[in-house]
Amino acid sequence: RFGAEAPDTLLPCIAERFERERTQFESGPPIHAYKTQILNTLRRSPVVIVTAPTGSGKSTQLPQYMLDEVLKDDDKRQV
Repeated sequence: RFGAEAPDTLLPCIAERFERERTQFESGPPIHAYKTQILNTLRRSPVVIVTAPTGSGKSTQLPQYMLDEVLKDDDKRQV
């Protein structure tokens, strides 16, 4: 429960979590490291299943990659 910690331990806990998340996303979401491989697979295959941990960028980055670099105006595939 938020606020259940003693005030002197809450701020360091929040600061530690913020720093960990900031560092994680400094170079983009984790899925960004696989962008080229994912794009090549999307161009070759009509169906692609991607599995990755929560927060890796599947829901936000993959559709954007497809719209920006894979799908053409007349493409029938769905995102």
